[in-house]
Amino acid sequence: MEDNVKVSVIMPVYNGEKCLSEAIKSIVEQTFSSFELLVIDDGSKDESAQIAESFTDERVRLIKNEKNLGVAKSLNKGMSIAMGEYIARMDSDDIAYPERIATQFEFLENNPEISICGSSVECFGVEENIFRYPLTHNENLIRLLFAPCFAHPAVMWRKSDFESNGLKYQEEPPTAEDYDLWVKASKKVKLANVPEVLLKYRVDPTIKISNYLLQQREGSFKIKKELLS
Repeated sequence: MEDNVKVSVIMPVYNGEKCLSEAIKSIVEQTFSSFELLVIDDGSKDESAQIAESFTDERVRLIKNEKNLGVAKSLNKGMSIAMGEYIARMDSDDIAYPERIATQFEFLENNPEISICGSSVECFGVEENIFRYPLTHNENLIRLLFAPCFAHPAVMWRKSDFESNGLKYQEEPPTAEDYDLWVKASKKVKLANVPEVLLKYRVDPTIKISNYLLQQREGSFKIKKELLS
């Protein structure tokens, strides 16, 4: 492990053995090398932890929750122990393009006024499409009135900017934790997306459709209602 880690990638996983190996491999094989990957096993009952442990790359770190804490608490836990100057999100069922970290790192290094950067994503699985998001801060403010302005597993942000502004995921009551965070962040820091497609977002009803998704939809509705009011 490098002493001066530039990027910490946070990947929570709960019973994600089906796709986890492919997701981890896509990070390990990045063109950018100065990173750590924090795989946070959230009380999985399958082989997720063993799959993460099978990677011998010292940049892959497994953190085990003694019990299932949920996505928001797991992400906040990862943020608190991350060593990188930047934090990148990644889901355990998606695939990062090889240049993903390098592209976002370079963008944030060259645009110090921007604190959080997302990207376009390619959907694959039962749905194939390209999702593109607004590029500038003001365009993202408008988008937030109606929907999240980022693909959650494709964002990277400056750790120091989030810490100094007290920005973290809402744990209680449960909500659409990413949408909520982007709205809070938009009032404190500048947001942007790069136009490049940097992530393959898996569309699999057996993975994405769940009680958690219902919670996300209800949370999104409340956030939009508050914004529009």
